[in-house]
This record gives sequence, C-alpha cells and structure tokens, in this order.
Amino acid sequence: MSGTKDKIRALVESFVGSLDHMIRQAALEAAQESLGLKSSVAPAAPAVKAAAPKAAARPKSKSAPGPAKATKAAKPAAPAPAGSAAAAPAPKAAAKSRRKKGEKRSPKEIAKLTEDLLAAVTAKPGQRMEHLGKALGASTAELQIPVARLVEDKKITRKGEKRATTYFPAK
Repeated sequence: MSGTKDKIRALVESFVGSLDHMIRQAALEAAQESLGLKSSVAPAAPAVKAAAPKAAARPKSKSAPGPAKATKAAKPAAPAPAGSAAAAPAPKAAAKSRRKKGEKRSPKEIAKLTEDLLAAVTAKPGQRMEHLGKALGASTAELQIPVARLVEDKKITRKGEKRATTYFPAK
C-alpha cells in the first residue's frame, strides 16, 4: 500500500511542478505583453522525473500536505492597464530581476542608490524608509546599506526608532 501512496505522491508532485511552470510562464508572457516587449519563444516545460519517495525520510506532521501551499502560486497577478500609474514602476522591477536571489549588488549599484537616496531625502525631508523605498523603486532591505553610509558620512540624520524613523538632510 505504501508503494502506491509513494507513486501517487510522486505523480502529484510532478503535476504541481508542471502546473507551477505553466503559471509562471503565463505570468511572464502577460508581463512582457503589458510592457510591449517581444515575447520570445517559450521554453519547453522542464522534463519532470518521478520524485523519489520522500515520505519515509520526512517526519509526519499534523498540518496539511504541501499542495495547499502551492495554491498561493496559482494566483497570477492581473496585469495593470497600460495607461495606469501602476504600470510605470514595472521597468525598474524588470531591471532588478537581472540579479539572482542572494547575489551581491555591485559597488556601482549601491553608489547609485546612495546618491538617489540622498536626493530623495533632500527633496522631501522627514520621510520614512517605506516612503523613500517606494519613491526609489527599492525595498527597505535594499536601502539599509545606503542609509548606513549616508548616516556614517553625516550627510543625513535620523530621528525616531524602528519603523517610525524619519530621515533628514544634515545641516
């Protein structure tokens, strides 16, 4: 009986992998279409080999099995209309996707972001990190190094703690 369960689990995992790939491809094509980019020929779905039974190696938990988590990825975001303001930040997001997850930023990237951050703080003093990040098209995590450098160089000052921290140009 457990052999049958392992085969069923392997087939389900294979199906979920294929479905995930198709959803990602559809989202990519929709994004390219909304940006007006030429869509290249879609790569073929990766060959999905039957997964080795992992049930024996994993401890059984009382929570729901894995496919319930995959449903979150099954909801692709609807592309914004071409004339809306939400479509404007998309090119910045596409530029950032060139760097792999976990890959370090180049010193040039950090220097550019530092300059942009200083200009944003000077233009609108008293902004919080979330607002500065939105204005620059960067996450708050990406702004940590530039903020630390600007504070260290005494080009900006900060007031407040944690999320209530606001940034001002140095006097």
